[in-house]
Amino acid sequence: MHRWYTEPQFKPVRYEELKKHIMQQAAAKGFGTRPAEVNVPEKILLIGSEVNEAFIAITQQKNRLEDIWRHLGGDEEFLMTRPFYDPNRETGYQGSFPERDNYREEWGDTLQRTLHLGGIFDISFPPEYTQYQGPMPPIQDFSRRMFQVLGKTYEAHDHYRHKNLALFREGLVWIAQYCAAVASRDGFDIEEEVMVKVTKNRARVWDPASLNETFTKQN
Repeated sequence: MHRWYTEPQFKPVRYEELKKHIMQQAAAKGFGTRPAEVNVPEKILLIGSEVNEAFIAITQQKNRLEDIWRHLGGDEEFLMTRPFYDPNRETGYQGSFPERDNYREEWGDTLQRTLHLGGIFDISFPPEYTQYQGPMPPIQDFSRRMFQVLGKTYEAHDHYRHKNLALFREGLVWIAQYCAAVASRDGFDIEEEVMVKVTKNRARVWDPASLNETFTKQN
């Protein structure tokens, strides 16, 4: 097996348990818990923004690793042809890279925002051992992953706009399962990432006056 490769291991995600924590925090922080309390297109856009931030993080890490490889006199052809890019293993030279942790965090944020919107619409997410069955581009082709999720967010908005709530709900379930599949493929615990952010948010304060974002109360 190639030394840059991490064998994918399926990691079950307790969607409903995570959703419960997220919705409790949404009520406490004023993020909204019912459709009438939120701007739904805004919430859909925020899902896409987290995917974009994951793309930025993985691109920055890839660029730094390649700069180090060149600095050490590495073979340029190897950079262009190596088959696997593993964000969990390639952390070696002079310490780990914060972009790796940002990458994981942003996928956790994507799932968190998806489950929040799902909770607002009372969506029941699949049991924890239900796996995403669709195509999964490798991490070195991350742009395709990003476009897959962004495409689903745009579809979700279109279904919501045309009041096709059944397909809107299906789209959010797809995004949640895709996030879990990415975490399994890339070797990190997305459930832990979500709970770390929920814990961090308990101490955070948002100023609604400084954000063009919908809040149900001051927090």
